Amino acid sequence: MGDWIHVNGEGIYESRPYDYYGEDAIRYTRNGKTIYAFVNTEMLNKNVITLNLSSTKITEIKQLGVNEKIDWELIGNKVNITAHPPSSFPVITFKIN
Repeated sequence: MGDWIHVNGEGIYESRPYDYYGEDAIRYTRNGKTIYAFVNTEMLNKNVITLNLSSTKITEIKQLGVNEKIDWELIGNKVNITAHPPSSFPVITFKIN
């Protein structure tokens, strides 16, 4: 748990609830204009997850704990993200700006 908090803590500490709590196995928080999406890795379909982010202008998405750039595509109010799941974490976090 400590390792997970070390990587993903910025989405928890000093954050607030997002406009809605979440869907399926996805939960959201926010800190200012930054949104954090916590995704259960069991929800990934070939490392792709679709998030429902209505009325959000997105300029950048990062996966916490991963240095490589991730691919994402905005289609209407949904964003498809290709993740790089860490081997030992059951939940990964995306930082959305």
